[in-house]
Amino acid sequence: MSSAEPTSDLLKRVTAAACKAIAKHKDTAIQFGHAGASLGEETVHLPAPPPQVNKAAITKLRGISDALALRLRYHDDTIHQRHAPQGAEARAIYESIEQVRCESLGAQRLAGVSENLDALLEEKCRAKGYAGVTERKEADLPDVLGLLARQHLTGKAPPEAAKTMVDTWRQWLDKRLGREISKLAKMANDQEAFATQVAGVIEALDLVDDMATPSDSEDDNPDDDADDASEDQDDSGESEMEAAWDKVIVIQGKGAPKYGDQNTDGSRSIR
Repeated sequence: MSSAEPTSDLLKRVTAAACKAIAKHKDTAIQFGHAGASLGEETVHLPAPPPQVNKAAITKLRGISDALALRLRYHDDTIHQRHAPQGAEARAIYESIEQVRCESLGAQRLAGVSENLDALLEEKCRAKGYAGVTERKEADLPDVLGLLARQHLTGKAPPEAAKTMVDTWRQWLDKRLGREISKLAKMANDQEAFATQVAGVIEALDLVDDMATPSDSEDDNPDDDADDASEDQDDSGESEMEAAWDKVIVIQGKGAPKYGDQNTDGSRSIR
């Protein structure tokens, strides 16, 4: 009689499968370790599950996985680098808003993904202490602009934990940006146009520092028509993934099992 699959292995397996399905990159390697989350050319690095698993921990892991998967799915790095600014602050704003674009496209198609990303964003804002921010700080600007871009792209207000911080910036930004940031909502499916508009936002804030000059080549401009036609069909597997996640939650709910020493080498690769 074979023993039941350890909860840790089940959680990693389902997370890896969901990440690949959402990203549409079946050959991408998924690694779990203790170095945090990151995205490589051929590998998605995810944090190892905590020793004690509960629904909040699973939702956080799903949110991180979904965010990276959507970056893989909707992001073209050649286009991104072609429009990227050189200044540190401008680059941080550019990166923040591009991630919002990728996440908004996935959130509009997949309700479960939307919920995971919202929960992750709420936790991030709480962890950064944004609830207590009552004055403008330059270091907060990339996140503030990301939250405003998210509001225009998805219709969702900033999380409660960041509402006061965003409000401290809103009037100041409105005077300088006008409708520049709201125009992003019509360009989410066109990364080239979107990146150009983000550059306009950065320029309106007088943060331009040697913006990258677009090349004359249009060869890297993706033709998304065929992909868009198959989006709904490909995303139909989300319900199957939800069923698998429910299985993880049911198992961990029997007594919040500990993961023990399942990650002694610091990571685990699943293909």
